[in-house]
Amino acid sequence: PTLAADYIEEKRLAVILRPAEPKGSLRDLLFQSKWARPFDDKYATKRATPFSETRVATWGRHILEGIMALRVKGFPAGHVHTGNVIVDN
Repeated sequence: PTLAADYIEEKRLAVILRPAEPKGSLRDLLFQSKWARPFDDKYATKRATPFSETRVATWGRHILEGIMALRVKGFPAGHVHTGNVIVDN
């Protein structure tokens, strides 16, 4: 659930406040790490575990659908990366 959302027009910035998701981000899933660990502990010494082509296609579709939904509502969706895609199920 989203707790709050705002758009700062002069900076073209959307801010969304949500409770922490236990599964973390897509990056956490790729690195098989816990979301609450420090950045260096999670990513500096590990290698990402590759996803299957099917999983990449599924995630890609979900991300593109999310970007399209944001743009339809007038929100820009730039700077999308594995660290800011939240895994919620």
